[in-house]
Amino acid sequence: MNKKRYLLEVLLNFIFFSFLFFLFLETVEAERYGVNVEELKDSNKNEHSEDELFLSFENVQYRRINEGLIITIQGATNLPDGASIYIFLKRKKSFIAGKEVCVRNGLFDIELGPFVKEFYPGIYTIEAFFIHCRQSKEVLKVVDQRCITDERLINYSLQIGETKQIKEVQSRVRGKIESLIEQLQRLYEDADNMYKKHCEKGFNEYEWCCWSKKWQGELKELDRLNKMRNNGKIVALWPKLEEGLSETVYLVRLLERLYLRKLEGKEDLKQTISAEEARSIIPRKLSLIKNRLEIDFIEENPDVFRLNY
Repeated sequence: MNKKRYLLEVLLNFIFFSFLFFLFLETVEAERYGVNVEELKDSNKNEHSEDELFLSFENVQYRRINEGLIITIQGATNLPDGASIYIFLKRKKSFIAGKEVCVRNGLFDIELGPFVKEFYPGIYTIEAFFIHCRQSKEVLKVVDQRCITDERLINYSLQIGETKQIKEVQSRVRGKIESLIEQLQRLYEDADNMYKKHCEKGFNEYEWCCWSKKWQGELKELDRLNKMRNNGKIVALWPKLEEGLSETVYLVRLLERLYLRKLEGKEDLKQTISAEEARSIIPRKLSLIKNRLEIDFIEENPDVFRLNY
C-alpha cells in the first residue's frame, strides 16, 4: 500500500514540476523576443484599439422554413450603440438582398429572407459595410471623438447546399450554356453567309423572308431557353456571364435586321451601330463568354483545374 502511495506522489510531483518547467520556458522565450508575458496573456483583449474600427462576422447560417430560405447573420464590432451597418447578399457581384442593422452592445444580428425563390447550390457572398457619412449625429459624435474616420467592408463566403450537389449543378448548367453558345455561333454564321449570298447573286426578298422566318424562330427559342435556364431561381448561377449571353443574342438579332436594311438599300438612321461593327463585335463577345464560363467554373472548382491542367 505504501509503495503504491509513494509511486503516486512521485507521479504527481513529476507532473507539477514539468508544468513549472514549461512555464519557465515560455517566459524565457517571450523575454528573448522582447514580449511582455502579461501583455501576451491579454493580447486577444487588446487586439483592436478603440481608435481602430473593428468589424467581423461571428456566425452565419441558413435554414429553410415553409416560406423559404432564411439567412441569419451575427457579428461583432467596437462601434457604439446605434451605429448602422449595411448588410448585402450577392452572387458573383450580382445584388440579391440588403438590410440595415443597428449595433447593440458591440453586436449586430440580422435575418435576410425568407426568400420564396430557390437558390442555386453554390457560394454566395455576404458583405458588411460601415459607411461614415450615413451615421446619425449621436453616433458620429462618439465615432469622431475616437477618431474613427475610415469606412470598412468585410466579406463572408456562405456555401448553400452540399459540395457534391454544387458540382453537379455547375456541370449541368455549364453544359447547357456551352450548347447555347454553339447554337448562337451557328445562327450568327448563318446570317453572315446568307447576307454574302444575296450580295453576290442579288437580293431575293422572298427567299430572304422564308429563311428569316425560320432563323428568327430558332433565335427566339434560343433566347427563351437562355432566360428559362434559371427556372425561377433567385439569381443566375453566373450572372455576368449570362448577362453577356443575352446581350449577344440581341446583337445577332440586330445584325440580321441591319443586313436586310443594307440589301434593301435603306439606311436606319436610328441605329447607333453599323452592320460591320456588329459583325466584328459578335465573335469577340462569344469568345469572351467562353473564356468567362471557363474562369467562373474553375474559380469555384479549383480541383478540376488542377486535374486537367
